[in-house]
Amino acid sequence: MSRKKANRAELLESIAKFQPSAQELSMMTSLTSVQTKGIKRSIAETNSVTLFDEPGENKQENGAAGSKRRQRWKEKEEKGEVENPQTDANVIGLEVIDESSDSEQEESEDEENAEDEEAEDEAVVSEEVVSKEEVSNADSKESDAAVNTTQEIKETKIDDTPAPKRESKPAIFVPVHRTAEVQAARMKLPILAEEQAIVEAINENPVVILAGETGSGKTTKVPQFLYEAGYAANGKIIGVTEPRRVAATSMAKRVAEEMNLHDGQVGYQIRFEGNVKDNTRIKFMTDGVLLKEVQKDFLLNNYSVVIIDEAHERSVYSDILLGLLSRIVMLRHKRGNPLKMVMSATLRVEDFTDNQRLFKTKPVVIQVEARQFPVSVHFNKRTAFEDYVDESYRKVCKIHRQLPDGGILVFLTGQQEVNALPLLIRSWNCVIMELRYYLLNA
Repeated sequence: MSRKKANRAELLESIAKFQPSAQELSMMTSLTSVQTKGIKRSIAETNSVTLFDEPGENKQENGAAGSKRRQRWKEKEEKGEVENPQTDANVIGLEVIDESSDSEQEESEDEENAEDEEAEDEAVVSEEVVSKEEVSNADSKESDAAVNTTQEIKETKIDDTPAPKRESKPAIFVPVHRTAEVQAARMKLPILAEEQAIVEAINENPVVILAGETGSGKTTKVPQFLYEAGYAANGKIIGVTEPRRVAATSMAKRVAEEMNLHDGQVGYQIRFEGNVKDNTRIKFMTDGVLLKEVQKDFLLNNYSVVIIDEAHERSVYSDILLGLLSRIVMLRHKRGNPLKMVMSATLRVEDFTDNQRLFKTKPVVIQVEARQFPVSVHFNKRTAFEDYVDESYRKVCKIHRQLPDGGILVFLTGQQEVNALPLLIRSWNCVIMELRYYLLNA
């Protein structure tokens, strides 16, 4: 038994030396498969396996035979419609085929052969068409190259043409001869540092809001900036509206003194009073006066800039003016005769910037810094309510006598009191009035 086992082992080893590998076996076909399937179908299956089962190899397909079948096979593989073939356990690499489907397979083989013959004829015709198309493509490429060169030449010519330039207006500067004292006081105001920013914002935007504390110089200096920038040229007027008549008259007088213009170029217009002339270029007025002018000339063609001072007070006249001017500005812009609108406000700037009904585009806001001084607050122990003007006069005299040099600002309730107190101070000496006060109360 042991000798038989040893001979058997030697026999198996010698057979294993001549046994083909698995790859070689996969390339072979048994006679049983050829007999059951047929020679053509077995050859077609081997071709399809070599063409499509090894995607890593790049094989060239020669001839047009079977091209349509391979194309259909690829489409089915992409769609995932190809089913995994069922293999027979007795035959290597063969599908299990029912005997009932032999007739159908033969019919399909005849159809595939007819399709292969048609594909060969089409391939011959397509080769002739391809040769003709190559000749025509060569001609068309030459013509396209000529067209492209002509287009490039035209494009270079178009690019060489200069772009249309925007209309630029020459810079205008109107000289103003101020006195040395006024110039020295003017240089101390914080708004003077913002002159260029303010003028550029007004030039580039139809509506501008100036926000700053009281005493920054908005009311007196902005009209001067615009006058020097040429907004009063060509017979145009710079209009400034004030909520009170006293402010209109006093501001007109102050601006005329600072600009050293005393021939009527700076004037004011209030109800039943005014000094406006034909050569007036800066006009201070109340809100009601401008409303009357809107009734006569809705577009305000005589004005180049309208400044609404103290717009945050929101009086009836100022609100109506803001609503009208917001429409007038757009109409004047469409007609090529722009009107600039400047609003000077101290508080509640959001009422104008956030109101989209008033201004569709948000207006530009320029913050102006105010001068900061140390402030000390003093109160009287007792205030005489019967004659507060006389009491304010005594307080002015006391400040003038006891405190260092400086200006004194007194707030009163009406125009009559504002005019009476300076006359009282000028006509009487403070010391005499103090003695009289003490003698009367002794």
